[in-house]
Amino acid sequence: MTMNKMNLTAGNAESNSILFDDGYLLLSDNVSKLPSELLIDSVGIIIIGGINGMMQLDIDGKGVRLSAKEVLVVTRDSNISNIMYSQDFRGTAVIAKYELIRNLIDVNFDVLKRMHQFSEHPVMKLDEIDFERYTNYNHQLLLTLQKGSRPYHRLVLYKIFSAILYDLLGFVDPGMTCITLGGENIGDCSGVNSEPNTSAQRLYKGFIEILSQSPIKARNVEYYADRLCVSSKYLCAVVKKVSGKTPFHWINEYVMKDVSRYLFTTNLSVKEISAKMDFPSLSFFGKYVKQHTGYSPTELRKRKEEFVAK
Repeated sequence: MTMNKMNLTAGNAESNSILFDDGYLLLSDNVSKLPSELLIDSVGIIIIGGINGMMQLDIDGKGVRLSAKEVLVVTRDSNISNIMYSQDFRGTAVIAKYELIRNLIDVNFDVLKRMHQFSEHPVMKLDEIDFERYTNYNHQLLLTLQKGSRPYHRLVLYKIFSAILYDLLGFVDPGMTCITLGGENIGDCSGVNSEPNTSAQRLYKGFIEILSQSPIKARNVEYYADRLCVSSKYLCAVVKKVSGKTPFHWINEYVMKDVSRYLFTTNLSVKEISAKMDFPSLSFFGKYVKQHTGYSPTELRKRKEEFVAK
């Protein structure tokens, strides 16, 4: 099978391969015709379903191949390069920004573990029934698009996408690979010549539970370390090793989830939200939101209203 490198640009890509793109969710019926920059520069999650042929790419420097009846999931922190396709490759693509995912998915401890496994094992080989289910999801997306712009049709597309993501999460084994931290085994260490020790997993879970259940989320690691009776340095090391991300990453994720909820589902003013979330000033709150979304709180609220109304 001959592999041809696709070095597409926006100028020579086939625009009709993009079925829908509202800035939050992009749908394509032929990923090989998309500009490669859409995949390389994605800041969300990419789901590609292989129909025919083969796709090859590097994810974080490691070669990955996608064949027919397989699904590739690339998370936002992964680096994509060297995208290549066989001449007969055909695959569908769903690309979602993380702002959308954060408002559709309930990010609990189990989901975090499963999402982490996408980074470790991005390609899933599906049996006939599971691939037919995945194909049916894509068919539902197409049927929704064919009906044109009806009230709430974007929300219908978002809900179908969330169903796809939840279903794929269900295929993933939430068990963790064996990691060693300071001589302590973390995760599933069966087959390793030492007794499994899950204290690090429990510490990470405790951190996530405190963070997710706190009505007002502290934005410093020291608070959580004190609650868990460990040093900040140790908590940072464990969280990084178990999840692949720092405590600050998770703190910001959960804080922004609360920000989005208040902006999108309440009539509280920006000033009231800032005070409710214990920010030191309205100015600091505005800078924080813009740092993590690219928009001011007011702009972010308006954009939400726009894509829900259309």
